[in-house]
Amino acid sequence: MRDGRTTLVAGFTGSGKSAWVISQVQRCNELLVWDSDHEWSDRRLVEPVYTIEALKNRIVDHLRRGGRFRVGYAGPIKLRVRRGKKVEVVSLFPAFCRLAWIWGKAAPGRTVVVEELADVTSPGKAPDEWGQMLRKARKHGLDLYGLTQRPAESDKTIVSNAALIHSGFMGFPNDRSYMAECLGVSLEEVEKLKPLDYIERDLRTQELRRGRVRFNHAQCA
Repeated sequence: MRDGRTTLVAGFTGSGKSAWVISQVQRCNELLVWDSDHEWSDRRLVEPVYTIEALKNRIVDHLRRGGRFRVGYAGPIKLRVRRGKKVEVVSLFPAFCRLAWIWGKAAPGRTVVVEELADVTSPGKAPDEWGQMLRKARKHGLDLYGLTQRPAESDKTIVSNAALIHSGFMGFPNDRSYMAECLGVSLEEVEKLKPLDYIERDLRTQELRRGRVRFNHAQCA
């Protein structure tokens, strides 16, 4: 079984982080996306579903039948639930992660992408369901991509489990400092990045690479 790979992708709006991830997964036949901003759905890169129930049904059907699967959850990220006289706001991200993990570990080579981690995680330990995927994805052959505009405000579990850390232009000083530390480079290296520039480190080989995001037709569709 091939090893899975977890990738942290950070970058401010307009840095090209989503375009870079799209270029990495555009040939995947088995792809599941937490599409909170509808970016993947609007570009017709995935088939959107708008409820967790609909996502569950699609996953169950794929587990039974196999075949091509490129689906994005584009529904609400939270729900208001009444419990007696109280109304609680409940995150739907844990439910997505439970379904994604059942689907992802069923066969090696599948890919899960989570857009904007800062919306659904917080600094420190990852939510249990997301943390389980991060810690176990490699041995089950699952590829994970976690994207964020604010890495300093996102969970740290992905950093400790990432095989690749990829950073584009960062908008805030604390995020630039955080990414410089994660990448093991000087703050100046991150500060000089311009929109669409990136720097990344393969933590398995310690190779440091620099480049620039290039757009193609599929990314702009």
